[in-house]
Amino acid sequence: MSLRVKHIALMGILGCFSHLPLLANEKAFFDLGQPPRNLSDLVQLSDRLVRLAPYTAQRTVAVRQSEGRGSGVIVSIDGRVLTAAHVIRDINRDITLTTFDGIELKAQVLWLDTTLDTGMLKIQRDQEWPHAKLACSSNVRPGTWCIATGHPKTNAPSTSPLIRAGRVLGAVKDRIATDTVLTHGDSGGPLFDMNGKLIGIHSRIGPRVADSIHICLLYTSDAADEGLAVDLGGRRIIK
Repeated sequence: MSLRVKHIALMGILGCFSHLPLLANEKAFFDLGQPPRNLSDLVQLSDRLVRLAPYTAQRTVAVRQSEGRGSGVIVSIDGRVLTAAHVIRDINRDITLTTFDGIELKAQVLWLDTTLDTGMLKIQRDQEWPHAKLACSSNVRPGTWCIATGHPKTNAPSTSPLIRAGRVLGAVKDRIATDTVLTHGDSGGPLFDMNGKLIGIHSRIGPRVADSIHICLLYTSDAADEGLAVDLGGRRIIK
């Protein structure tokens, strides 16, 4: 049987289970930080990714400057974009952003922190922007499921970002390690929890391709409830 025929057959089997409901008060395996146990668990994961894909795509942008490209995430209604410092490289760069629907926008560099590998851009268009809701990264523990999006170099900037699921391997100080597969061009893109809240941004690929390193967003749960980021390398990133 060809790989294509096997793929079609598997999709058909998954489709038969795609609408199986959870029992009352029952949590999905990824809400409990557990690995998938059966086909039904895989279907639950697929369904969650499908539901979150439009939300995450609208908030993920491709970031381009003269010497390279990466990704970023819109974090405020007025169009501030969080990304990795090594994507921007210099505070005087001319930056172009591309949204999920192919619109190109100019952006100004607000600040860079090369030690923490973070930077903030501001979209040079006045309007209300869809932006990521912030989670409390201190709640992230080994085994926590997460979603990575970004615009790798193999993906045209004018197309929707790629979405991948993985699990947290560990968290130390301002870094989160996951097994979500990142590649060149993903840097600066967002790491979401399974409810679509932002917990970090991609910084680099680890020693193995599945050992991805992300900058952890550090703030209190109270501030997250208000949509405020209290601390990111000593900076307040949201008004």
